[in-house]
Amino acid sequence: MTTATAAWVFHKIANITNNGYELYYKEPIDVQMQKATVMNAKYNYFYKSPHKSPYNEEALNLGTFKGLSKRSSNCRYDDYDYDVFEFSEYDYIACSEKRNLYCVGIPETGENMVLLDGMLSQGYPVYYLKK
Repeated sequence: MTTATAAWVFHKIANITNNGYELYYKEPIDVQMQKATVMNAKYNYFYKSPHKSPYNEEALNLGTFKGLSKRSSNCRYDDYDYDVFEFSEYDYIACSEKRNLYCVGIPETGENMVLLDGMLSQGYPVYYLKK
């Protein structure tokens, strides 16, 4: 999808520092609602009922992704565990409902990020966080 304005997100580069500073690469992020294909804290997630149009604006705001966990059915005769996605604004959604999840990228401002000239990671410019 294309966006009207440039929006960016910073990803930490593991196990690499420059003069004691942790390094990050800057990657574009889509800020239009789309089907959720990745689960991380860089997106705000929404649940849309399968009985409504996928473009219907009425969606339940789940917040940012917190993690994956298990829940129990608590059924007396047929107790079983199932995987769930946990979110900041809504307790959890069963992983089986992933097809009904949508997301919007949360752009980052890049305050205090300093560009390292001539350095790339995964094809994107590299920055460090100025303290």
